[in-house]
Amino acid sequence: MPPHEPVLKGKAAVRTWDHQFLTHLRTSSLTIADREVLTGGEWATEIATFEWGLVLVGGGSAVVDRGSYAQVWHHEPDGRWLFAREIARYGTVRPRL
Repeated sequence: MPPHEPVLKGKAAVRTWDHQFLTHLRTSSLTIADREVLTGGEWATEIATFEWGLVLVGGGSAVVDRGSYAQVWHHEPDGRWLFAREIARYGTVRPRL
């Protein structure tokens, strides 16, 4: 789920949102802390806190957001772990694009 926006459903919706986000903002820093990974069979859940610095592509000061997230991963038959779901709590409002 993107911050402060409706839930995205389907790969196409996620790709469209990611493309728009990355067209306007770039990561300037990212710190993951308190990370825990819980596994069971072909599923894993990752929970952590983060501090994420973002800067507008056109320049300006970085905005630093702090929050936490939970991600669900699925272990595929070929051995890869693929991202399946995410929910996050963000601490600040993202910059207007």
